[in-house]
Amino acid sequence: QDTPSSHKERLTDREVVHLRRIPLQSGERNLGGKPGLIRYAGLFVTLITLLTLSACLGVTPSRGRGWSAPTATEQRVYLTTAEGKLQALSLSARSRGLIFPGEGEWSFPPGDKAKLGSLFSTPAVSNGIVYLASLEGMVYALDAALGIEKWKEPYKIGGEIQASPLVAQGKVFIAATDKIFALDALEGKAAWAQPFQAAGRVWAKPSIDDTEASLFFGTLDKDFYAL
Repeated sequence: QDTPSSHKERLTDREVVHLRRIPLQSGERNLGGKPGLIRYAGLFVTLITLLTLSACLGVTPSRGRGWSAPTATEQRVYLTTAEGKLQALSLSARSRGLIFPGEGEWSFPPGDKAKLGSLFSTPAVSNGIVYLASLEGMVYALDAALGIEKWKEPYKIGGEIQASPLVAQGKVFIAATDKIFALDALEGKAAWAQPFQAAGRVWAKPSIDDTEASLFFGTLDKDFYAL
C-alpha cells in the first residue's frame, strides 16, 4: 500500500508515457522505477529543448563574457580574457617567469576599466597585425608587437560577431549575425559595396580554398554557400 510520501512522488501515466519516448542511448542507465530521477531527466530535456529553440529562432541569450581559443605565433600567444581584454604573452617573458606585462607583452585596451565587451571570436594574426571582433559588432586591428591600433578607428559591423575573422586576399572576412562582410585589411574600410546576406545566422568562421578563389561558409538553417 502506498504511503502518502511515496504517492506524492509518483508520476501520472501521461508523464511516464511522455518521458518513455526519450530514446536511451547505448550504455545509458534506465531510470525506470525511480520517479525522482525521471522527473529530473524530463526537466533536463525540457531545458535543452528551450535552448535549442532559442538558437533556431534567433533569440540571443543574456550577454556572457565569451570564450575563444588562443592564437600562437613564433614569439607570442594572443588570447582574450573574461574581463574583455586582448592580451599578448611573450613566449620569452613567460619562460623566464616575468610579471605580466613583461618585455614584448601588452594588454588591449589599456587601463583597468576599459573593455572590449564579450569576446567569442578567436584572434587572427596576419602580416604583423592582430584582428579581433567582439560580440557587440566591433572589429579591431592591432600591431602584433606593440598592441597599438592600426586602423583610424574600429570598424562597426552592426551585428553580433561570434565567428573568428578570416584574413585572405588583403581582406578581413567577418561573419556577423546573418551577413558576411569584407574589410580592407590595412585600412579597415568596407571592401565590398554591400555585405552578403545569408538565409540564416552564421556562427562559424568562413573558409577559403588554396587558390583563394572561393569563400565557403554555412548557416544554422543548414544552408551552405560558396562565394
